Amino acid sequence: MLNLQCKEGRQMAVERWTDEMLDQLASTFRETTVLARTNTETIAANSQAISDLQGLVSNLREGQAILTQILVEEREARQEFRRTTNAALDRIDRTLEELRRDRENGN
Repeated sequence: MLNLQCKEGRQMAVERWTDEMLDQLASTFRETTVLARTNTETIAANSQAISDLQGLVSNLREGQAILTQILVEEREARQEFRRTTNAALDRIDRTLEELRRDRENGN
């Protein structure tokens, strides 16, 4: 009888331990499920943020291209202005030189 009671006691202890382990496993599973949902939501939010940032980067690149084109056009306009101004100054210098020569020659 004592053997039977010991056996039943051990079986109850094993069942109790098994129940505790199953409870822990169920708790861990619930926590893991919550974390998985959270991670899924975070991944979705991050994916949307990445998509939004890619759109912003695209817009910035377009803006940079426009600004670069404006800069190039302004540089070309300044160079043309410089060429035109230098040509006008050369003509003025030549005209002044001719007037000076004419004056020296008494004309």
